Amino acid sequence: MLGTPKEPEAIAADGASILNAQIKSVLVEGGPLNKVIGGVDYSLGHWNNALNGTLFGTTRFQDLANGGAVRNNIKQVFAPAIVTDLKIGYEFSKHISASCTVNNLFNVLPSWSLELTGSPGDPNHNAAKATL
Repeated sequence: MLGTPKEPEAIAADGASILNAQIKSVLVEGGPLNKVIGGVDYSLGHWNNALNGTLFGTTRFQDLANGGAVRNNIKQVFAPAIVTDLKIGYEFSKHISASCTVNNLFNVLPSWSLELTGSPGDPNHNAAKATL
């Protein structure tokens, strides 16, 4: 986490909030912890091919839309996953070529689990713990 988003001054001065736990989660940790891309390109005659693999690191997300205040104490954690992309192309002439790309060739979806967060002092903490 790089920091905690702050409320706009005018909103905070009024005692209101636009940055609930879900919005803060999207801003601070909604993307993967790391991302690595590697690939190979191969050409033979008029054919050209590319095979790329992308490793998406661990990602956490807090979703309050599905569970309300109890979800303040639960985060969804997505495990690292590798997604494979394939491109096959053909060069008809110096100026005309065509290619076909398949993204997520093996239809990889990350596995996920729920993680208990928050403070035992939160009145919803025990309810959240019971849902895990």
